[in-house]
Amino acid sequence: MKLDVVRQPLVVAFLTLLVFVAAGMARIGCVHPACESAGEVASLAGDGLLTLQARWPQSTRLLCGLALFLAGVALGRATVRYGLYSVHTYLAIPLFGLLACGIFVSTTYSVGYVAAILLVLSVRNFYAGFRNGYCFSAVFRGSLYLGALPLIYTPAVVLIPVLPLAVSLFKRSARESCVALFGFSLPFLAYSYIIWGMGGSFAAPAVMLWEAFRTPSGFSVGELPLPKLMLLGTLLAAMVFTAVCYFRDRYASGTKPRAILLFNLILFMLCTGLFFVPSGTSSAAALAAVPMATLLPLWFVRLPRVPLHRTDRTVRRFPSSIRRCVQARLCSNSFSSTKFLSNIA
Repeated sequence: MKLDVVRQPLVVAFLTLLVFVAAGMARIGCVHPACESAGEVASLAGDGLLTLQARWPQSTRLLCGLALFLAGVALGRATVRYGLYSVHTYLAIPLFGLLACGIFVSTTYSVGYVAAILLVLSVRNFYAGFRNGYCFSAVFRGSLYLGALPLIYTPAVVLIPVLPLAVSLFKRSARESCVALFGFSLPFLAYSYIIWGMGGSFAAPAVMLWEAFRTPSGFSVGELPLPKLMLLGTLLAAMVFTAVCYFRDRYASGTKPRAILLFNLILFMLCTGLFFVPSGTSSAAALAAVPMATLLPLWFVRLPRVPLHRTDRTVRRFPSSIRRCVQARLCSNSFSSTKFLSNIA
């Protein structure tokens, strides 16, 4: 038997994800600290989700939990399908549940979780578009989900550079770039058209989005309690070690896994910026869980994995090893004292 968290069966990964998601959904009904109670600023479409959450809290919680479970499964399936790691592992599945539901659980959880699900769908389609030949459908869907993010979660404006990043890293043609730009603009143009049809200005949604982005939400990383700061620091250190592992052995994997891992590394940097914009809230942790759950298994794979029977044997032999070291030290001191006295004589 081996103490190996990397090569766990798929059923264990599913059950672990289910436990993390269920714990996060149960924590919604508890008392939230001040860092998780900062409300979302006004968004173009996120206010409708908050209305549904206020009217049907139990149903919204159940649907968010189910959607998070499916998103974690889809993200883990993508990591296995494209061979991102040197070993076959499902570790990204439980990690997504732990990071999305274990760091922060915002009082406006529906907005953050829907935004995280949209980000998972977007990156999966961008992965699928990285192939030989044209792949207009996958590129269009990935851009469409990415373009819908700022409508749901206002600070996601920071993630706009993901579109040119995906087009350049995944080596899409000029035609596919035009399709990606159209898919990204379509949700916002459709919303603007609806507002114009109702008698408003066509440019009003753009002005509203910019004003909402600049509005302070009351959330500040510097005001987090010490345990939260230590947790975030630990995760940041783990991501730094993961980046070192990637750049150290980046040519050990193929072109596609290497590009996907680099894409997630830059995406994590952009998601980190969500915590520091004026309208940022604790819901940003759900979006940051997407690249972190993809990258952290790379660090776990590089860690040495010791068989459990060897660990038990080492633990059992530890007291006897200490006793032999002490005895050897005493014998050495006794021999040195005897030699010193003989020299004096």
